Amino acid sequence: MVTQSELQKPKLFTLYNMKKYIFLFITFCLCLQISWGQSNISGSISYRNVKSSSLVQDKNFYLLTLFQKVPETKELLTSDKDLTALKERKLQAIRKAVESCARDRSCVVNSFLWSEKEIAEVGKNLEKLFKKSQALASLTTQHVRPSMAYQLYDSLSDVELLKKAWQICAEGMNHSIKVYGNGEKAIYPNIDSVVYDVNSRTYIYTIHSWASDILIQAEKSPLFFDFSLDFTNSLLYINHKDEAARYEPMESLENQTAVNYIPSVSWEKYPYASILVLGAGSEIYGVSLTPLGKFNLRVAARQFKEGKAPLIIVSGGHVHPYRTPSCEAIEMKNELMEKYGIPEQHIIIEPHARHTTTNLRNASRLLFKYGVPTDKPGLVTTNFRHSDYVGSQNFYDRNMEELGYLPCKLLDRIFPTTLEWLPNINSFQQNPIEPLDP
Repeated sequence: MVTQSELQKPKLFTLYNMKKYIFLFITFCLCLQISWGQSNISGSISYRNVKSSSLVQDKNFYLLTLFQKVPETKELLTSDKDLTALKERKLQAIRKAVESCARDRSCVVNSFLWSEKEIAEVGKNLEKLFKKSQALASLTTQHVRPSMAYQLYDSLSDVELLKKAWQICAEGMNHSIKVYGNGEKAIYPNIDSVVYDVNSRTYIYTIHSWASDILIQAEKSPLFFDFSLDFTNSLLYINHKDEAARYEPMESLENQTAVNYIPSVSWEKYPYASILVLGAGSEIYGVSLTPLGKFNLRVAARQFKEGKAPLIIVSGGHVHPYRTPSCEAIEMKNELMEKYGIPEQHIIIEPHARHTTTNLRNASRLLFKYGVPTDKPGLVTTNFRHSDYVGSQNFYDRNMEELGYLPCKLLDRIFPTTLEWLPNINSFQQNPIEPLDP
């Protein structure tokens, strides 16, 4: 998903600039330090996620879903005196805020936040319980690791992985509570911000009403985090931030035809596994595909008809303009079928990405999940300037800053519109700091 700010970033090299090769060499060296595991992972992801009643929750806070839904773990956590004491302290603070801060939104909202001290306290208790019982060890080996929701920390010991996953969940809850409760800036405020005026009388009353009801329900809930998680989910819900759950399960809906086709593909006939088409979001309501977006599709359709790859992945969600009802991936799929006559079985939609970083990350996830050979390079296709940006040091730095890793391995820029790439298994890492596309 290209934005105007991305296109304005300085170009550090071009196809014919020697700096390109220096950068690619450095990237290659860095990538050697990452466990890619393409040939071992492709087609073998068999873990079935545990589900709560909220897919938005599961995609953002999978560890907390496991805490709620795995009986042995839930019993261990609810019976621990230290976690129960922590829960009671926090409920007391929330109760005090609800009773005394009817007109003070931030007072109520902030009572649901986790302090650094409290996050660390929970971590220590998890470590204590890990040593005391096999329940958490079993949870980690049977669910946390195979889910790959915390894949970036797979090299950690079981107990450290568990503590890190909890920390990420707590920080994610804090982020959504601050953004959608207090109106603080989202990572990308122009597309992800709170919908309502948080200082309006109506919103203050709304927050107080929801908090009051959550407090009543929390009195009956045994787990130490349920009230904050409920408040987080509620804030996302009342602000209509359900983008992460839309179009799921894709493999039995929009992507079913392609998923059924993939096992029959003779991969040796194609030089590339797939063609990933990046979006170019519109800033005009009613315009679902921009001229640049249509250009990207023109190039991708030509590459497909030249036999470069058997699959086209179209990537882009409900992003531009703010709260658009149009999904760019759906519009791109329709355009490929209607204008270029490409059969549905060759098209995979990725309808959640909100940035170029997550175009590549989310496409990586689907390639692994759908059993596409991930040791076979793919193509990333977009317009000239966007392609230049994807191959730049700026884009590398942005991935490291926002994701903490490279979602793919960029190989070479073979045309001004096209780069070669390989997916990275670390892309399964959940990122609740971006709750609309974690």
